[in-house]
Amino acid sequence: MLVFEFHSELTPIDEHDRLIDATAGPNGAMITLWATAEGADVLTARYKNSVGVSFARSRATRPVSARVVTYAPDVCAVVPIAELTSTFPKVQTFPDGAVLVVGSRCRWSPEGPEHNAAIYGPEGALIRTGVLGDGINHVAVSSSGDIWVGYFDQGVFGSNGWGGPGPEPIGSAGLVRFDRSLRPVWWFDDTPIIDCYALNVDGDTAWAYYYTKFPIARITNGTTTIWNNPGSADGANALAVADDRVALYGGYGHDRERLVLGRLDDSRFHVQQVDKLGFPRLERRHHTRLYGRGDTLHLIADQRWYRARPLG
Repeated sequence: MLVFEFHSELTPIDEHDRLIDATAGPNGAMITLWATAEGADVLTARYKNSVGVSFARSRATRPVSARVVTYAPDVCAVVPIAELTSTFPKVQTFPDGAVLVVGSRCRWSPEGPEHNAAIYGPEGALIRTGVLGDGINHVAVSSSGDIWVGYFDQGVFGSNGWGGPGPEPIGSAGLVRFDRSLRPVWWFDDTPIIDCYALNVDGDTAWAYYYTKFPIARITNGTTTIWNNPGSADGANALAVADDRVALYGGYGHDRERLVLGRLDDSRFHVQQVDKLGFPRLERRHHTRLYGRGDTLHLIADQRWYRARPLG
C-alpha cells in the first residue's frame, strides 16, 4: 500500500500565528496563509439567521493582518498583508512572486458585488482587487499566470444575492479561467459542472473532476477533452495526472482513503487498480487539506506537509 510521506514541518514565522490556508503552487512549493488566532477566527466567522441556520460570512467584520509564507520545503518567501477582509480565503502565487488571495464567498447587492480577490506585490503592496464570484472551491495559478477557479454548487446555481435578485453567478459554468487583471476570459462549456470536486493545474493545462457523473476533463490551449468515468471512482476529492495516467484519491464514507489508478483512452477512464493510500497517524487531523498538483498529491495536516506520487 502506498503511503503519504512526510516532507516538511510548516513552522509559522510567529509562534502565535494560525494556519488558515495551504495549497501547492505551480513549482511544487507549498503556499500558506497565516494570521493570529483572533484574526483567523474573524476570517472564518459564521453567523446564524433568524431560525438558527449557520452561514459563512462573505466579508470579515474588520480588516485582519496576515502573511503569506511559501515553503520549498523551508521558508523561502514571506509576503505581509496589512488589511485582509475576504473570508475563508484561498492563496496562490504568481511566477514573479506576487500573491493572489481569494475569498470563497462573495455577496451581490444592488450597490455592486463585493471584491473577493486581491493581488499583492512581493513586498505586500496591494496591486488590484476584483470579483471572482461566490461559492469558490478551488483556486490555482498556472505556470504562465492564468487563474483557474472551480466552484461548488452555490457558486454555480446562485447564493448571496447571485442568481436572484442579482445577475447570473460568475461561477455558473463551474470552472472559469481569469487573467491577471482578474477578468474572466474562458468558461467551461461542456458537460454541466454542478460541483467541481477536484482541480489540478499542471503547467498551463487544467484538469477537472466534477459532480454528477464524475468525468475527467482536460483543458489545454483552449480545447476541452472529456473522459467518462465508469462509476468505480465517484466522490474523489483530489486527482494527480501524468500523461495519460490519472490517480483519483478519496471517496464517500469508507472510501475516503481510496486510491484509484487508471488510464485515459479514447473517451473513457479505464480503471486499472483500486487500492488505499495510507494516511499518516495524526494527533487531531486538524485543518486537514488535500490537493493534487501535477503528478503529486499534497496533504496538509497538523501543520505538517506530506506528499505522495501514486503514478510512479
